Amino acid sequence: RLVDDLFLASKGLQNKHPTRRIVIECMFFEIYNEKVRDLFNKKSKSGDYDAPRIRQHPTRGVMVEGLMRKEVEDAETAKRLIEKGTNERAMAETKMNAHSSRSHAIFQICITQKDPLKGTQKTSFINLVDLAGSEKISCLLYTSDAADEEDSVDLGGRRIITNKNNIHKYKVRRSVETTQL
Repeated sequence: RLVDDLFLASKGLQNKHPTRRIVIECMFFEIYNEKVRDLFNKKSKSGDYDAPRIRQHPTRGVMVEGLMRKEVEDAETAKRLIEKGTNERAMAETKMNAHSSRSHAIFQICITQKDPLKGTQKTSFINLVDLAGSEKISCLLYTSDAADEEDSVDLGGRRIITNKNNIHKYKVRRSVETTQL
């Protein structure tokens, strides 16, 4: 609904001020195991690319640099991009959920309004955030082949390490960049 409303408002503003140009771009990334991965970049799964970097910008604050941007002209295109990126996310099967997200995902919408008559440009960002699945700890054990491998899931500042035989809890010192993001 937000995407539909955004494009409706954009079209209304464009009709009211025909000299202004509004550009809407989308980015989509996930944070998985303390690493940022661009969900629009096809090479990101293989690791055969320059991964996005978290940076401190003087005016925007904490930001992710190096993400692939997709310019969108309508709500339907934006929704398709959300679906496409969601299908690229890190997922695993648990006893509670056959498709549990193992990452935090951020779909970022960048709206730039340019007014050539005034020589101004305004940019705004909307972040749509989906946090990693947080099933009950007792149901967290994996039911797929991944049960043989240790896997970590961040649950409210604690990390739970699971394997098929036991569960261990311990405090985690997370990277400053992903915590700020």
